[in-house]
Amino acid sequence: MSGWSRGWVRGRDLAIDLGTANTVVYERGRGVVLDEPSVVAVAAGTSRLLAAGRRAKDMLGRTPETVTALRPLRDGVISDADVTESMIRWFVDRVAPSRLVRPRVVVCVPSDITSVERRALEDATLRSGARRVYVVEETMAAAIGAGLPVEGTQASMVVDVGGGTTDVGVISLGGIVTSRTVRIGGDEIDEAIVAHVKAEYSLLLGESSAEALKIAAGSAFPLREEVLERVRGRDLVTGLPKTVAISSAEVRRAIETPVAQIVELVRSVLDVCPPELAGDVVERGIALTGGGALLRGLDERLTHELGVPVRAAEDPLHAVARGPGAASRSSAPSSASSSTPGGREARAHAPEGGPGRRGPLGARPPPRRLGCGRPRPRPTVRGRRPRAAGAGRGPPGGRGLPPARRDHAAERPAGRRRARARRHRSGPGAARGPGGRRDAAGPRAGRRRGRPRPGRPRAGDDRRRDP
Repeated sequence: MSGWSRGWVRGRDLAIDLGTANTVVYERGRGVVLDEPSVVAVAAGTSRLLAAGRRAKDMLGRTPETVTALRPLRDGVISDADVTESMIRWFVDRVAPSRLVRPRVVVCVPSDITSVERRALEDATLRSGARRVYVVEETMAAAIGAGLPVEGTQASMVVDVGGGTTDVGVISLGGIVTSRTVRIGGDEIDEAIVAHVKAEYSLLLGESSAEALKIAAGSAFPLREEVLERVRGRDLVTGLPKTVAISSAEVRRAIETPVAQIVELVRSVLDVCPPELAGDVVERGIALTGGGALLRGLDERLTHELGVPVRAAEDPLHAVARGPGAASRSSAPSSASSSTPGGREARAHAPEGGPGRRGPLGARPPPRRLGCGRPRPRPTVRGRRPRAAGAGRGPPGGRGLPPARRDHAAERPAGRRRARARRHRSGPGAARGPGGRRDAAGPRAGRRRGRPRPGRPRAGDDRRRDP
């Protein structure tokens, strides 16, 4: 069977790093197949998707009144569920893993995400066409993607600097020992650049111009050769276009506040780390992942501030998406007896499910839900659970009934049957006439069902009308 035929018939597993700035899709057997900005363009006033990815990012700040370009995720969580669902479906259709079988999807989420935010992300991925959704924390996925030995007794520390959040965690024995998350990342660095240029030069920059300046002249530690970059914007005094030259040293001063907060976050995690694991971190160092790791001098700044060796991982932008794939290659995740780093982490942090259930790429599935999002109800006594052989309503004593109904059946003769017997039994001396009705001397004397017709005797009555 050709590779095209196998892809047509069999669905493939996907790992999606749904970040605030970029969305990376990893496909088992093919590697990273998509890396697009998490930006969409929709029709104004509706959720109808017009473009997504790089084409939509080029529209930021350039759209007419009928088109709106926006980011559906903020600080690592969903801000617009409908637009996020359309964006995920757009990206999955671009990958096209199978045309007959829907793929199973692993989604990487921040460590401090709430249950409501996690549920919104799962529902958006399910509605976008996924057959099953699995959730893995970004800290564990980044450590595996960076090539750190997470299953050993020695500790490994990873710092994942994304567009909206920064995750720091210490991992040992296949689980997260301690982790913290702060909602500061590349977006806050861009906003700091925009605020500095506005305050110093009365120049208003766009989002894309601030990001381009960060990439060209941004740094977290003094460089050997400083860079001078020209940036264009709108003058707030005259309202006309204006161009200014900004050095890398000035950009470094502008982004000092968010960079210092990231350094303080790493220091706080080291402060609460157990002593034995802290010694392992000093010996083995810290791995930097995420798009923020591409900021020049960030590893040197952390090393200078903390006294711990820090290195950037190989291809840090795709490390989170590669993590579940690396876990699936190390062992078979479909086997209940196998153990993978991703599977162990998912077992330790997933809320429900059996100990042997494990999904694609070494992740753990969430509890199964109905199409409307509500939990599947448990089968009742008269529901889907099959009855035992010979079970039924049974005799009045309740033999052959489940325990939940046996007590109720035992009480039935004392209630309903006793009242029924009182209604139908006859008293002593009650006699029935030729028509089958009780005599007037019986217990129901004086009770007539209807008024007899005048001039005609009632059936069963031996009295006659006087002539």
